[in-house]
Order: sequence, then structure tokens, then C-alpha cells
Amino acid sequence: MAADSLAVNNDTGTPNYSYCKIAAFGHKLVFTSVGSATWFNPSGQGPVQSWDNIELARNAFHSIQEQESATDLGSIRAQWAEDVKGHWNLIDRFDRQRAINIAAANYGQFTAGIFIGKGLEMKFAAIKYNVNKLIDPIEIAIADGDAITPCWPCGQLQGRKICGAGLHLDVAAKFCSERRHGDRIDIRTRLRGASVSTKLAVKIVEMTIDAYEKTAGDVGGKVDTITITKDGSPTWNSLKDGCPDNQD
Repeated sequence: MAADSLAVNNDTGTPNYSYCKIAAFGHKLVFTSVGSATWFNPSGQGPVQSWDNIELARNAFHSIQEQESATDLGSIRAQWAEDVKGHWNLIDRFDRQRAINIAAANYGQFTAGIFIGKGLEMKFAAIKYNVNKLIDPIEIAIADGDAITPCWPCGQLQGRKICGAGLHLDVAAKFCSERRHGDRIDIRTRLRGASVSTKLAVKIVEMTIDAYEKTAGDVGGKVDTITITKDGSPTWNSLKDGCPDNQD
């Protein structure tokens, strides 16, 4: 899994190139999200307070761990999605047009989260805005494992694929349609112990930054990369200073 490091303040347009988009919890679960992943209210005034997708995922992880003997990815996803939906419900209640505009800028979706655990189990949840509903227009969409899209074969063997999330999936689609097995992968991010699949993920993120950093302005910064083994153990291949290697 690889991600860029840019977050942009929707109110001021101020970029933050040090945002941590990937998190590991208890050495058992890896989480990342796209879209409007955080809300910042420095004054603390008004009904909508600050929140962050990773913080909400950490809260869900610890809450489920306390209730169950094993890490239940489905339960963690469900709690996270409901918590995120609750925050967007509040924004919609007090400023519906703003909620509509934010979702519209991302093709009707506020944000989405991906959870990966033991056995490479994968869960996905998206928070969307249904403009055709006057009551409770904010909805949760979920997918599991092979149902998660879009994904592409990218020159790997054994039917492996690369999956992407975010607005600029054209870069990955084009690259993977042209790549052949054994093609050299040149990247600028310094990695530790990376596999070919890891390098591919980094390559796609770097190419997306190169293509859209100066035009769309919604990707950029350094690339963080993590590998998840089948037993659920995460290993960081690259990680910015200031980003924790594990969320306790």
C-alpha cells in the first residue's frame, strides 16, 4: 500500500505536505482513506468540531478489540463508517449546500476507507451523498475483497492486481495497461525491503503526483509505503518523519 502526503484545507486552500494517510493499528490492521479525510476547526466554535478519519479508525479498532476476542474487520469498518457518516450528517444539517459541494467535487463521495487485516482480508467503506434524498441523504456503501474496484493486472504473475482509490485513477489504468512482466520499475522513493508489488504501488503514486500536483493540486509530497503479510503484520517500506509506525 502506498499513498502521497498532501492534505488541503478546504476553507483556506493551504496545503499540508506532511499528512499521514496510512496507519497501522496494534500490528494487526492497516487503514488508509481518500477524499475529505479530515475536518479542521481550530477555534472550536460552532456545532461541527474537528475530526480525522484515522483517529476515528483507531477509536473503532480499540472499541471492537475491547468487545471481541479477535480483530473483526467487518465490525471495525461498520463502526468507522457510522462515525464518519455522523460527522457529515452534522455538516449537512447546518450547511447542506456546502455538503453537496464537497461531495460533488469528488463525484458524489465524501470519503472512503480501506481496512486490511490478517490473511490479507480487505474491507472497504465509502460515505456518499444521494442528492435525490431529502431525508438522510448521506449513505454508506461497502465492499469486500474481490468486489473492491477498480483494480488492474499490472504485469504481475499469478493473477495479482494493483488497486487504486481517489480521483486520478487514469494514471494507474494507463500504466498497468502498458506494463509487461519483467519491465524495470524506476522510482525515486527510497524503500526498505520492497517487493515488486510494493514498487509498483509506489511507482503509480509517484506518476500520479507528477501528472496532477501542479494542475489539480490535490496530490503531492513524499510517498509512504507499507507491506502487509498474510499473518497481518505490517512492515513499513517508507515512512515520513512525524508519522507513527503503529497507532496504539
